Amino acid sequence: MNARNPIIAIVIVLAAAGGYWAGQRPMNDDKAVTATAPTERKHLYYRNPMGLPDTSPVPKKDSMGMDYLPVYAGDAAATSAASDGSVQISPDRIQKLGVRTEAAALHAMDPVLRASGRGE
Repeated sequence: MNARNPIIAIVIVLAAAGGYWAGQRPMNDDKAVTATAPTERKHLYYRNPMGLPDTSPVPKKDSMGMDYLPVYAGDAAATSAASDGSVQISPDRIQKLGVRTEAAALHAMDPVLRASGRGE
């Protein structure tokens, strides 16, 4: 029985190594490749990364050296500033940000209200 222990240990090591090797190989399944293929979106323009209303038809950098961000056809309504200064946020973006709303109601406020700000 003692002669079988090294053979069993070698078989276990070979099985573990074979399992590890098989797990590291990429799958060559055509269905997996087509499912993960990116869909081409229509490019609209590039926007300022700091949220300024400056856009460009070509890639460029802002005054701080940051690249302008591309905006695609599906993303155009994600966050946009209206001419009256209001901001519309898409339902998808609201979901991702975790925004919660509540109906307006009268409530007593705490006596201390702390806020920070900067005058221009």
